[in-house]
Amino acid sequence: MIEVIALQPDHTLCVRLQGVQSVAEFGALSTTLTETVSRRRWCLLFDWTALQGWDDRRSFPLSCQAWHATAKLIARLSIVHRHRWNHQAALLAAVLRVHGVQVRSWPERERAQAASWLSYLRDEATYDLDARSVSEGRSPKRWR
Repeated sequence: MIEVIALQPDHTLCVRLQGVQSVAEFGALSTTLTETVSRRRWCLLFDWTALQGWDDRRSFPLSCQAWHATAKLIARLSIVHRHRWNHQAALLAAVLRVHGVQVRSWPERERAQAASWLSYLRDEATYDLDARSVSEGRSPKRWR
């Protein structure tokens, strides 16, 4: 099951995965995000602490590829997870980092730090979707 909670209206979301997660649903979530209106690039907190498994582990890399098109809408992503999901977190991070998204992986006990790391970006100008680099399809400027 996927639960999406707005932490900061218009730009920060928490996405909680619980139980055995459908790989197809996880990939489809990226499409839903592109349809969600925001004036800024998203900061996402992926909370995988209640994740028990994937319905088709072999198809997980394909669902990560679905996030390729959504990357331009994401500024930062924190993935909070148990050690057993390191491989899946690394695959998703690799897809997003190619497009300039800042991604960090966090152990369960550091969930508060993961959320704080997301909020650090809020005041920076390069975070705006109106920024020239984003509208022209280039990678966003590097953050400090």
